[in-house]
Order: sequence, then structure tokens, then C-alpha cells
Amino acid sequence: MRKPLLLLAALVGIWPLVGCAGGTINTYTDPSIPVTVEAGQEFNIAVELACSDPTTWEQHYDETLLELKETVCATCVSGESACSIAPGYCPLVGPSVVSLARFQALQPGETEVTISYQLVGGGAPLKDQIFTVTIEPAS
Repeated sequence: MRKPLLLLAALVGIWPLVGCAGGTINTYTDPSIPVTVEAGQEFNIAVELACSDPTTWEQHYDETLLELKETVCATCVSGESACSIAPGYCPLVGPSVVSLARFQALQPGETEVTISYQLVGGGAPLKDQIFTVTIEPAS
């Protein structure tokens, strides 16, 4: 369990280097804890997988409330390997693959972000994560 935590910490640390604007961006990893942000704020959702093959994923959410800005994946297998990739595809494999999705809250409201993972080539989803996101008016 130590490697995944170190990997997640490393990804959160490098996130500003892969395209986010300045300021603090919170990262949410537990779908049982509601995400609360303000309109205009960016935030990350991180999910850990154990993958023996490359995966694809889809994010489902209300596009009038959230905009997907970027995705990043990394794995412990190749040391401190991290790559900025096209949304929805993680070519890395190993016992601990972490993917992060960065969103921007567009306007007040509530939505669920469902992230579904499956192996490249189809099949049943490997894992679904559902995060509840509440967007408050900007202060």
C-alpha cells in the first residue's frame, strides 16, 4: 500500500507541471466523501487501479456544470514514470496505476462524476467510481 500512496503524492506534486493554472487544486480520492467547490474552481479526482493491460476510461458528468481540463496517469512499476496523455486512455500497466482527471466547475449546481474503467478492446467495466460534486457560487 505504500507505493500507491507515494505515487499519488508524486502525481499531486507534479500536477502543476502538466498544465494547471496557479493556486491550490484539491485532489479527491474517496468517492464516499462529497466534493464541494466554488464556481470557477479547478479540482482533481484520482482513482487507483491494478491493471494487467492498458485501460480506457470514460467520465460521465453534467457538462453544463463541469469541464474536463486534463488527464494524467502514472505507475509505480516504472519508478517515477508519469505522462500527460489524451483523455480516456492509459497505456501504463502494473499493480498500481493512478489516473487523475482535472475538472473546472462552471456554475453552481450538483452533479455526479462517474468514472468507468475497462480494458482496451471492451468487456465489462473493471471499476466504477462515483463522486458527488456540489458547486457553490463563487465568493
